[in-house]
Amino acid sequence: MDNYKEIFELFKEAVIAIEEWEIVWTNRAAEIMFSKAGVKEKVRDLAVMIMKPRGRETVSLTAPIEGMQLDMVISYIGDTLIVSVLPPDERDKSDVEALLCKAEESARSAISMFNMASGKLRPAIEGLDDATLSVYAAVQSHSQYLLAHTVSSLTRLAMTGTEIPERMKGYFNIVNTCQMLTQKVQSLIKRLGLSIEVKSKTDRITFFGSEELICLALMKLISNSIKNSKENGNIRVCVYEDEKNVMLSVKDDGAGIPQFKLNGIFEFFKMNMNSDKDNRGLGLGLFTVKQVAAKHGGNVFIESREKVGTSVTMALPKKSRSVTLLRSPEMEYIPSKYDILMELSDVLTYTSFEFEEMDEL
Repeated sequence: MDNYKEIFELFKEAVIAIEEWEIVWTNRAAEIMFSKAGVKEKVRDLAVMIMKPRGRETVSLTAPIEGMQLDMVISYIGDTLIVSVLPPDERDKSDVEALLCKAEESARSAISMFNMASGKLRPAIEGLDDATLSVYAAVQSHSQYLLAHTVSSLTRLAMTGTEIPERMKGYFNIVNTCQMLTQKVQSLIKRLGLSIEVKSKTDRITFFGSEELICLALMKLISNSIKNSKENGNIRVCVYEDEKNVMLSVKDDGAGIPQFKLNGIFEFFKMNMNSDKDNRGLGLGLFTVKQVAAKHGGNVFIESREKVGTSVTMALPKKSRSVTLLRSPEMEYIPSKYDILMELSDVLTYTSFEFEEMDEL
């Protein structure tokens, strides 16, 4: 625990260390946040009550204490119970303000991880064995991608309602797009204990639009399926067409979403994954998918049955190619390793950011 104190002093979150169910250390942020007598002890009592029957799993929760609504993460370092508490939220914020606050919290947690590589922290990590340093580097890399994911998501939110730039439009084979992206994420999916496959009756469906945005929406849908999948589950990417539309669906065989949670599921800042899954997203995934579909003149639909699974489908209207065939050669957009890791960072673990795993993309 002593080696971590210097690290925790850099955190903007309050950190409380507990051993044998008693507080043994707090950082300066905790002393400031919990200056009122008895508040630290109430946080401790809550943490102890939650963790005693659970063992060493990590738990995140929101709880009211002394009139404050506190977001906290409870986990172990060795035999020491660590409670990390974000500053109290203000309940009268608008949806957008609440979203920005959540983004700030995500960024702050990631920035805390960046500090671990700073000169100030070198003494804390010097002398560690190579295996530990490798894990340290993977955790740091993961936090950087999480921060980039947060910033990118908010940037897209600011562009809601804008048209697709002409330079991003063109004809492309959407079946090939699905196969290419699925192949690129396969090693990451396998690492999570899941499988993924593409289903299509044909190897070519020509579509006019932005292949880059379709890839983005597809990654959001895959991420959503990962969050809702059961252990050893299978994710299916299905693409087909009728007379008017190209249909792109991503299906999982997970726990499904209760019907009462489906209302407003495509709104921004909407969380709908299973309560027992880690929650690091911003609630912008399905909102982004709907925006991508709308930019192509289409729509998006969701079907879900508890204990059966969930299917999200984008219906994208087709456009005639007869006039522009010679002037519009097919495009090919290939997402980079950085793009893939950034978009999926909120569902991946740090082990996916170890160098040997990243080289597989």
